Amino acid sequence: MVDFVKSAAPRDDWRRRCMSDLITLVALPAMWSGGDLYQIGSILLDALQAMLDVDLLYLRLMLPDDPELVELARLPTSDVAIDALEVGASLDSALGPLSAWPASANLSLEQGLMVIAHAQVGLGAAAGVLVAGCHGRLLSQEERLVLNVGANQAALAVNEAARHVGQAKLAAMLEERISERTMELATASVALKKEIAEREQTEEALRQSERTARRLVDSMPGMVAILSTEGVVEAVNSQLTRYCGVGLQEFRTWQHADIIHHDDLPRAIRIFNEAIAAEQNFDLEVRVKGSAGDYRWFQVHGVPFRDPSTAPWYVFLTDVDDRRRAEAARAANERKLQEIVDAIPVMAWAAAPSGEVEYLNEPWLEFSGIAADEADRWWTVVHPDDLAGLLKTWEEVLHAGVPGEAEARIRRRDGQYRWFLIRSNPVFAEDGSVARWYGTNTDIDDRKKAEDKLRHSEMLLAEGERMSHTGTFCWQLATDDVIFSDELSRIFGFEKDTVITMEAVAKRVHPDDREVLARRRDEIRAGSYNPEYQARIISGDGSVRYLRVVARSLEYPDGHVECIGAGQDITERRLAEEARDRFRAELSQITRVMSLGMMTAAIAHEVNQPLSGIITNASTSLRLLAATPPNVEGALEAARRTIRDGQRASDVVGKVRALFRKQPATLQPLDLNDAAREVVDLIGSDLQRNRIALRLDLSDQLPAVEGDRVQLQQVIMNLLRNAIDAIREPTHQPREIALRTAITTEGLVELAVQDTGSGIATDIEQLFTAFHTTKNDGMGIGLSVSRSIVEGHNGQMYASPNEKAGATFGFRLPSNSAPQAQATGFGQTRTLR
Repeated sequence: MVDFVKSAAPRDDWRRRCMSDLITLVALPAMWSGGDLYQIGSILLDALQAMLDVDLLYLRLMLPDDPELVELARLPTSDVAIDALEVGASLDSALGPLSAWPASANLSLEQGLMVIAHAQVGLGAAAGVLVAGCHGRLLSQEERLVLNVGANQAALAVNEAARHVGQAKLAAMLEERISERTMELATASVALKKEIAEREQTEEALRQSERTARRLVDSMPGMVAILSTEGVVEAVNSQLTRYCGVGLQEFRTWQHADIIHHDDLPRAIRIFNEAIAAEQNFDLEVRVKGSAGDYRWFQVHGVPFRDPSTAPWYVFLTDVDDRRRAEAARAANERKLQEIVDAIPVMAWAAAPSGEVEYLNEPWLEFSGIAADEADRWWTVVHPDDLAGLLKTWEEVLHAGVPGEAEARIRRRDGQYRWFLIRSNPVFAEDGSVARWYGTNTDIDDRKKAEDKLRHSEMLLAEGERMSHTGTFCWQLATDDVIFSDELSRIFGFEKDTVITMEAVAKRVHPDDREVLARRRDEIRAGSYNPEYQARIISGDGSVRYLRVVARSLEYPDGHVECIGAGQDITERRLAEEARDRFRAELSQITRVMSLGMMTAAIAHEVNQPLSGIITNASTSLRLLAATPPNVEGALEAARRTIRDGQRASDVVGKVRALFRKQPATLQPLDLNDAAREVVDLIGSDLQRNRIALRLDLSDQLPAVEGDRVQLQQVIMNLLRNAIDAIREPTHQPREIALRTAITTEGLVELAVQDTGSGIATDIEQLFTAFHTTKNDGMGIGLSVSRSIVEGHNGQMYASPNEKAGATFGFRLPSNSAPQAQATGFGQTRTLR
């Protein structure tokens, strides 16, 4: 990867300049063909001086098996001459043997301190070295590239020069032999008489020369063929004959014989004919058939000689089969590696030592939609919010030269961003420098989302525990290891990071409840059912808190048992329930006492009627007995009526005493219709006094309910009193109250009181709040106590405004009958006025 972005125009200029320099270097062999080492070095340094912006150029060239060296040096930025031998000596003194030279080093010369870089000429610097230096800076990547290409071209030129030297030596030897023969012929022409003898001697010398030449050709370390001007094979050395297993005649017809592989033959004929016609060197690689029938790759290099005293063409064949096979194997390995890299389900990449990305594998390209030639623009698909941090991390990794990793979002070709884990790893060269960077991008988007979801779930769980005062725990039965959540640790008063044990937990339990804890613990170990229970704990501050515990055991396939559970701090609820119970009892008694005054008039009215009846019936009985003759039957009937009215008065008094007596509730099956009728009898006088019509709509199939008769009658009385107060004003029309009972679709027993008063002018929930009242003389406790009574019977109280006028108040209680009664609607109706 690269930590900067180059603009398109400078990059294009750099590429064009670099390509131009490389083309120039590749074309240099045409200029120094046939030249010696000094000419080769001079031409190369002249070319590099024009290409590189450096302060020093130094070149050392040598031929194999030749101790003589050619050293040249230039100062491109100065007109002062420099001694190449002194530069070479300084390099050898400062850097040691050529094979141990580092890739870059500092060199002190008369011109000052320079940072140098070198490129070896030939394998292992066998042909020399090329050095470039600058004041105060390293060579750039493109300058190193030009330097390496120049060194490679110089190596080719040295090899070419070596071949020329060998060929020149051979030509000189042949020329010497020919010169000797000429001199012999000249000497023989002095005397005509000796002409025949000298001719024989000359012919023998020529044959000897040819044999010598043949021996020289055969002794050369390679395969050689000699061709005529027209390209006809005139001779081949023994190495070539032995390898191919054919004679000279077959070589003369090589274009038609089975010597060169048929796939390579057309190209070889074309290049050969063009070179013969132009009298130029030719060089190609073809497969040549051996005597065993197998083919091997050879480099065929043809060199023309225009000297008429020598053969016109020499063709040299060098076995390069091992190199070609190695190259093919390397190419196959690279293709296989490429296929593997493209096939793995991971986005892989490679970068230069500078960090510039040079390669993206197929999954990378497929995911991002980037073209293969745009690998250096990888950063365009990184999320803008992540790019700066990613580049900073990449720069730090490049500077440190160590493996690194980072996380960032990368845009998919459809525009969606996904999280990736980006890893990079350096590969080092022999000198310890980074040779290349390799890395992978792993899709972690699903993992990131799962982690975010998990964190959110953990946050919700923690907040839920905190708000509900509930903590969780885990107990390993085999090891007694205990893990508490943060909230449960807070409830127990444990400090953060405290190691929690069963002994520490037992010490926090109230002494009176430790036996409960021990029993529950033994039950869990025995594998029995462990329902929820409550216990008191003594927190870290010494306060006593109530804890509700729920736990269950889990047995895993490997046999170990784990107990998980939750503990809820119910201290506030317990204290509130106790206060509520006390308040409810007091409030109920207060309500009864307050209702006593209002009930007195009704009681007096109800008792007055039976008392008046008693007096009237007693008077009638006396009058009938005083008659002559006494009317005994009539007197007995009057006495019976007197007893009835007395019993009625006694019942009224008993009901009132039970209603206002402070005693515990007595739950028993009761008929809600009967209870309602008794309350209506007690309140009938108020209805008549206020001229209010009461309509009873009681279900005749109402099942019994389980409840306290007096308390439920108190609720009915309160609802009827509120209804009377709602329409007490004479302006309210119509003046009617409806009392109804029914069965709901859920099987509940319902009683409702509906009035035609002013309705509900406030929030319904506030109506049931203690001490909230809408009456000028009210205390606001009637409905609150009524709801407490109903809820104490596992019922529900409600209120709702009517569609036209007034409101409806009522309650629903569970039925006491085993089978659920079906809803029948409201029953018979009667109206009391």
